[in-house]
Amino acid sequence: PSCTNLIREFESYEYQQDATTGTARVTEKPVKSNDDAQDSARYALVALRKMSLSGALVLSQYDPGKHVVPAFDVPKLWPRWRAVWPSSVRAEGVAIWCAADIPESGNPTLYVYRELLMVGLSPAQIAQKIEALSKREDFVMDLLVPPATVDISRNSERSLGEELAASGMEVSSWAKQRERRHGSDPKLDLLRDLLHRGALKVLDCCTVLDRQLRTWQADATDVPSGMQALMGWLSTDPLGSIGDDVVM
Repeated sequence: PSCTNLIREFESYEYQQDATTGTARVTEKPVKSNDDAQDSARYALVALRKMSLSGALVLSQYDPGKHVVPAFDVPKLWPRWRAVWPSSVRAEGVAIWCAADIPESGNPTLYVYRELLMVGLSPAQIAQKIEALSKREDFVMDLLVPPATVDISRNSERSLGEELAASGMEVSSWAKQRERRHGSDPKLDLLRDLLHRGALKVLDCCTVLDRQLRTWQADATDVPSGMQALMGWLSTDPLGSIGDDVVM
Protein backbone atom coordinates (compact mmCIF):
# COMPACT_ATOMS: atom_id res chain seq x y z
CA PRO A 1 0.00 0.00 0.00
CA SER A 2 2.86 2.43 0.75
CA CYS A 3 4.11 2.04 -2.84
CA THR A 4 0.87 2.98 -4.59
CA ASN A 5 2.33 6.22 -5.96
CA LEU A 6 5.29 4.38 -7.46
CA ILE A 7 2.97 1.76 -8.97
CA ARG A 8 0.81 4.53 -10.42
CA GLU A 9 3.95 6.12 -11.86
CA PHE A 10 4.96 2.86 -13.55
CA GLU A 11 1.50 2.72 -15.10
CA SER A 12 2.01 6.21 -16.57
CA TYR A 13 4.71 4.89 -18.88
CA GLU A 14 4.47 2.71 -21.95
CA TYR A 15 7.11 0.15 -22.85
CA GLN A 16 7.56 -0.90 -26.47
CA GLN A 17 10.14 -3.10 -28.11
CA ASP A 18 10.85 -3.17 -31.83
CA ALA A 19 10.38 -6.76 -32.95
CA THR A 20 12.93 -6.37 -35.75
CA THR A 21 15.84 -4.55 -34.12
CA GLY A 22 15.13 -5.35 -30.47
CA THR A 23 15.34 -1.66 -29.59
CA ALA A 24 13.42 -0.80 -26.43
CA ARG A 25 11.56 2.46 -26.02
CA VAL A 26 10.03 3.95 -22.90
CA THR A 27 7.59 6.79 -23.47
CA GLU A 28 5.59 8.88 -21.04
CA LYS A 29 1.83 9.02 -21.37
CA PRO A 30 0.39 12.53 -21.68
CA VAL A 31 -1.43 12.49 -18.35
CA LYS A 32 0.64 14.16 -15.63
CA SER A 33 0.07 14.87 -11.96
CA ASN A 34 1.02 17.86 -9.84
CA ASP A 35 0.65 15.86 -6.67
CA ASP A 36 3.81 15.99 -4.51
CA ALA A 37 3.63 12.29 -3.71
CA GLN A 38 3.32 11.48 -7.38
CA ASP A 39 6.35 13.66 -8.11
CA SER A 40 8.34 11.77 -5.49
CA ALA A 41 7.33 8.53 -7.16
CA ARG A 42 8.53 9.94 -10.47
CA TYR A 43 12.00 10.53 -9.03
CA ALA A 44 11.97 7.03 -7.57
CA LEU A 45 11.17 5.58 -10.98
CA VAL A 46 14.03 7.50 -12.58
CA ALA A 47 16.39 6.14 -9.91
CA LEU A 48 15.17 2.58 -10.49
CA ARG A 49 15.59 2.98 -14.24
CA LYS A 50 19.17 4.19 -13.79
CA MET A 51 19.88 1.17 -11.60
CA SER A 52 18.44 -1.16 -14.25
CA LEU A 53 20.62 0.43 -16.94
CA SER A 54 23.83 0.17 -14.92
CA GLY A 55 26.33 -1.74 -17.04
CA ALA A 56 23.88 -2.20 -19.93
CA LEU A 57 25.35 -1.67 -23.39
CA VAL A 58 23.76 1.05 -25.51
CA LEU A 59 24.59 -0.74 -28.77
CA SER A 60 23.91 -4.39 -28.14
CA GLN A 61 23.55 -4.75 -31.93
CA TYR A 62 27.27 -4.11 -32.41
CA ASP A 63 29.25 -7.29 -33.07
CA PRO A 64 32.96 -6.88 -33.90
CA GLY A 65 32.89 -10.20 -35.72
CA LYS A 66 30.22 -8.83 -38.04
CA HIS A 67 30.93 -5.11 -38.19
CA VAL A 68 34.74 -4.86 -38.06
CA VAL A 69 36.49 -5.61 -41.36
CA PRO A 70 40.18 -5.67 -42.38
CA ALA A 71 41.56 -2.34 -43.58
CA PHE A 72 41.58 -1.83 -47.36
CA ASP A 73 42.17 0.97 -49.83
CA VAL A 74 38.88 2.78 -50.28
CA PRO A 75 38.02 3.01 -54.00
CA LYS A 76 38.55 6.51 -55.35
CA LEU A 77 34.98 6.80 -56.70
CA TRP A 78 33.30 6.11 -53.34
CA PRO A 79 31.81 9.29 -51.81
CA ARG A 80 33.60 10.36 -48.63
CA TRP A 81 32.98 12.51 -45.58
CA ARG A 82 34.87 13.72 -42.49
CA ALA A 83 33.48 14.52 -39.05
CA VAL A 84 35.18 15.61 -35.86
CA TRP A 85 34.38 15.91 -32.18
CA PRO A 86 37.12 18.38 -31.19
CA SER A 87 39.43 17.82 -28.27
CA SER A 88 39.92 20.15 -25.35
CA VAL A 89 42.66 20.61 -22.78
CA ARG A 90 41.31 17.74 -20.66
CA ALA A 91 39.02 15.71 -22.93
CA GLU A 92 39.92 13.62 -25.94
CA GLY A 93 38.51 14.33 -29.37
CA VAL A 94 38.11 12.07 -32.38
CA ALA A 95 37.99 12.74 -36.11
CA ILE A 96 36.60 10.06 -38.42
CA TRP A 97 36.72 9.54 -42.19
CA CYS A 98 33.72 7.79 -43.74
CA ALA A 99 32.78 6.40 -47.16
CA ALA A 100 29.83 4.72 -48.86
CA ASP A 101 29.79 1.72 -51.17
CA ILE A 102 26.76 2.16 -53.42
CA PRO A 103 26.39 -0.83 -55.76
CA GLU A 104 24.24 -0.67 -58.87
CA SER A 105 22.00 -3.30 -57.33
CA GLY A 106 21.55 -4.07 -53.67
CA ASN A 107 21.81 -1.97 -50.55
CA PRO A 108 24.57 0.59 -49.84
CA THR A 109 27.08 0.02 -47.05
CA LEU A 110 28.68 2.78 -44.97
CA TYR A 111 32.28 2.50 -43.80
CA VAL A 112 34.41 4.30 -41.23
CA TYR A 113 37.88 3.86 -42.71
CA ARG A 114 40.14 6.19 -40.72
CA GLU A 115 40.25 7.89 -37.33
CA LEU A 116 42.39 10.38 -35.45
CA LEU A 117 42.54 10.57 -31.66
CA MET A 118 43.29 14.05 -30.32
CA VAL A 119 43.95 15.44 -26.86
CA GLY A 120 44.65 19.08 -26.05
CA LEU A 121 45.17 20.20 -29.65
CA SER A 122 44.64 23.78 -30.78
CA PRO A 123 42.28 24.46 -33.72
CA ALA A 124 45.31 25.06 -35.95
CA GLN A 125 46.80 21.70 -34.94
CA ILE A 126 43.46 19.94 -35.51
CA ALA A 127 43.17 21.47 -38.98
CA GLN A 128 46.78 20.59 -39.81
CA LYS A 129 46.49 16.94 -38.77
CA ILE A 130 43.13 16.38 -40.50
CA GLU A 131 44.34 18.06 -43.68
CA ALA A 132 47.54 15.99 -43.68
CA LEU A 133 45.53 12.75 -43.51
CA SER A 134 43.08 13.92 -46.19
CA LYS A 135 45.52 14.64 -49.03
CA ARG A 136 44.43 13.63 -52.53
CA GLU A 137 40.92 12.84 -51.31
CA ASP A 138 37.69 14.56 -52.37
CA PHE A 139 34.77 14.92 -49.98
CA VAL A 140 31.02 15.36 -50.44
CA MET A 141 30.84 18.05 -47.75
CA ASP A 142 33.10 20.31 -45.70
CA LEU A 143 34.49 18.98 -42.43
CA LEU A 144 31.48 18.25 -40.20
CA VAL A 145 31.65 19.72 -36.69
CA PRO A 146 29.24 20.08 -33.74
CA PRO A 147 26.77 23.00 -34.05
CA ALA A 148 28.13 24.65 -30.90
CA THR A 149 31.56 25.03 -32.49
CA VAL A 150 30.28 27.27 -35.29
CA ASP A 151 27.86 29.36 -33.22
CA ILE A 152 28.72 33.04 -33.05
CA SER A 153 30.77 33.68 -29.94
CA ARG A 154 29.26 35.90 -27.25
CA ASN A 155 32.58 37.51 -26.47
CA SER A 156 35.53 38.79 -28.41
CA GLU A 157 37.01 35.32 -28.85
CA ARG A 158 36.44 33.46 -32.09
CA SER A 159 34.45 30.22 -32.12
CA LEU A 160 36.22 26.96 -32.87
CA GLY A 161 34.61 26.96 -36.31
CA GLU A 162 36.09 30.39 -37.01
CA GLU A 163 39.47 29.23 -35.73
CA LEU A 164 39.39 26.20 -38.02
CA ALA A 165 38.35 28.40 -40.96
CA ALA A 166 41.22 30.77 -40.20
CA SER A 167 43.52 27.74 -40.42
CA GLY A 168 42.25 27.00 -43.92
CA MET A 169 39.71 24.32 -42.99
CA GLU A 170 36.18 24.76 -44.36
CA VAL A 171 33.56 23.48 -41.92
CA SER A 172 29.83 22.77 -41.78
CA SER A 173 27.79 21.88 -38.71
CA TRP A 174 25.70 18.77 -38.38
CA ALA A 175 22.07 18.93 -37.23
CA LYS A 176 21.38 20.16 -33.72
CA GLN A 177 20.14 17.57 -31.21
CA ARG A 178 16.39 17.76 -30.76
CA GLU A 179 15.17 17.97 -27.19
CA ARG A 180 13.62 14.75 -25.98
CA ARG A 181 12.32 13.22 -22.80
CA HIS A 182 12.10 9.49 -22.17
CA GLY A 183 11.89 9.06 -25.93
CA SER A 184 14.34 7.81 -28.48
CA ASP A 185 17.21 9.61 -30.19
CA PRO A 186 16.71 9.59 -34.00
CA LYS A 187 20.48 9.42 -34.64
CA LEU A 188 20.89 6.54 -32.20
CA ASP A 189 17.90 4.72 -33.70
CA LEU A 190 19.44 5.08 -37.16
CA LEU A 191 22.79 3.79 -35.91
CA ARG A 192 21.13 0.75 -34.31
CA ASP A 193 19.20 0.05 -37.50
CA LEU A 194 22.36 0.26 -39.63
CA LEU A 195 24.14 -2.14 -37.28
CA HIS A 196 21.19 -4.53 -37.25
CA ARG A 197 21.18 -4.66 -41.06
CA GLY A 198 24.96 -4.92 -41.31
CA ALA A 199 24.98 -1.68 -43.31
CA LEU A 200 27.73 -0.03 -41.26
CA LYS A 201 31.28 -1.37 -41.15
CA VAL A 202 34.36 -0.19 -39.23
CA LEU A 203 37.83 -0.89 -40.55
CA ASP A 204 40.05 -2.63 -38.01
CA CYS A 205 42.48 0.31 -38.00
CA CYS A 206 39.80 2.38 -36.20
CA THR A 207 40.49 0.93 -32.77
CA VAL A 208 39.15 3.88 -30.75
CA LEU A 209 35.73 3.84 -32.41
CA ASP A 210 35.58 0.06 -32.22
CA ARG A 211 36.24 0.18 -28.48
CA GLN A 212 33.62 2.86 -27.93
CA LEU A 213 31.00 0.96 -29.94
CA ARG A 214 31.71 -2.18 -27.92
CA THR A 215 31.79 -0.63 -24.46
CA TRP A 216 29.44 2.40 -24.42
CA GLN A 217 27.17 1.84 -21.42
CA ALA A 218 23.70 3.27 -20.86
CA ASP A 219 24.65 4.77 -17.51
CA ALA A 220 27.69 6.62 -18.89
CA THR A 221 27.78 10.33 -18.06
CA ASP A 222 28.90 11.45 -21.52
CA VAL A 223 28.58 10.12 -25.04
CA PRO A 224 32.06 8.96 -26.19
CA SER A 225 33.82 11.34 -28.57
CA GLY A 226 33.98 8.92 -31.50
CA MET A 227 30.27 8.18 -31.12
CA GLN A 228 29.56 11.92 -31.17
CA ALA A 229 31.38 12.27 -34.49
CA LEU A 230 29.74 9.15 -35.94
CA MET A 231 26.18 10.16 -35.02
CA GLY A 232 26.88 13.73 -36.11
CA TRP A 233 27.81 12.41 -39.56
CA LEU A 234 24.72 10.18 -39.70
CA SER A 235 22.49 13.16 -38.78
CA THR A 236 23.39 14.78 -42.13
CA ASP A 237 21.66 11.91 -44.00
CA PRO A 238 24.90 11.05 -45.86
CA LEU A 239 23.33 9.04 -48.67
CA GLY A 240 20.59 11.59 -49.17
CA SER A 241 23.24 14.27 -49.61
CA ILE A 242 24.64 12.62 -52.73
CA GLY A 243 21.42 11.82 -54.57
CA ASP A 244 17.69 11.48 -54.06
CA ASP A 245 17.73 8.13 -55.85
CA VAL A 246 19.80 6.53 -53.05
CA VAL A 247 17.57 4.80 -50.51
CA MET A 248 18.74 3.46 -47.15
